[in-house]
Amino acid sequence: MQNEPFVIERTFDAPVKKVWDAITNKDQMKEFHKGIKEVVTAEERFRARLRTLRHDIDTDPQTKTESRDYMFVLQDAEDALKTSLEMAQDYAKEKDEEKPAGKQK
Repeated sequence: MQNEPFVIERTFDAPVKKVWDAITNKDQMKEFHKGIKEVVTAEERFRARLRTLRHDIDTDPQTKTESRDYMFVLQDAEDALKTSLEMAQDYAKEKDEEKPAGKQK
């Protein structure tokens, strides 16, 4: 097996300076990190709503009948939510682990 570089490319719809500042400026990184926490909170609320809908589908015959038309949307939403929530949590955990001892919240 050859050791070849693994490259990940991302395209951001923003000026180069703004992206560079976001990944190199401490104040900008703090703002980004704060945004991750907000994403996690919002996704947890959305997940609760999806669980309620799933419960209604399982327990209410009328909702179950009506849900057949949009079941794939519910499944896609649950899958996307799981993926993005896990990525945000992993990022937040990595950043917390990078903090020097005594500075963790």
